[in-house]
Amino acid sequence: MVNSGEVDETVIDDKVRRILQVMFKTPALGNASGGALNAPEHQEIARKVAEEAVVLLKNENNLLPLSREEIKTLAVIGHNANRKFAERGGSSQVKALYEITVLEGIQKLVGDGVEVVFAEGYQPNEKNQADGALASEAIAVAENADAVIYVGGWIHGLDGMPWGKGTYDAEALDKQDIKLLFGQEALINSIAAANPNTAVVLMGGSNVEMNNWLGNVPSVLQAWYTGMEGGNAIANILFGEVNPSGKLPMTFANSHMDYPSHKVGEYPGENGR
Repeated sequence: MVNSGEVDETVIDDKVRRILQVMFKTPALGNASGGALNAPEHQEIARKVAEEAVVLLKNENNLLPLSREEIKTLAVIGHNANRKFAERGGSSQVKALYEITVLEGIQKLVGDGVEVVFAEGYQPNEKNQADGALASEAIAVAENADAVIYVGGWIHGLDGMPWGKGTYDAEALDKQDIKLLFGQEALINSIAAANPNTAVVLMGGSNVEMNNWLGNVPSVLQAWYTGMEGGNAIANILFGEVNPSGKLPMTFANSHMDYPSHKVGEYPGENGR
């Protein structure tokens, strides 16, 4: 086309120049300088972001921060305390090279100075049922501790787990309500009755209904999904290494019926309407 005169050679030169400019700015020509992946400074940023995201919802009687000098035995209860949320990756997720759970973060921070006892308390299941044996074990652990950290809330559904629709945070589905799942409400109340020094840490991408248990616990943290350094960040907040400074990006309703879409009967609708 250049030889025939249909396209001027300067047009071709301009287009080649634009391509080469991009190639010089990227590794396409093998001239890129070495980068860093998961460097210590990246891990520090991840931890700071997580620390700044956590929201203190309640703290009566100054239960938090906990004192490593005063507490000899600490109960850490809840499936989410030892669950990893960030390792699988996905279309919109970073595939973290590691993730510190809340349990691991607490154990690392307190070291040998505090005995940390873990009890799962509940397990996700398709029928959204409590596990009596796990609950009884958790209550017994709580009774014999100086303080309790309960870690519960939602579980995101992007990690391929098979439990029933509506029992997790996920795309392409809606929750029928915002109550805690797997018997967590009753479990929190039983733990708080066994040990009034109970702080609740909620994981999840949205709020949960708290009416049935909020008045029975002195402290509540909204921790969201805090990523690869989340366990260290939450431990730092629980023990006063960092002040919880996060703010809610939304209003937390008492119940899903406080939202107009539910109250006026428009949700879930019929045939997409």
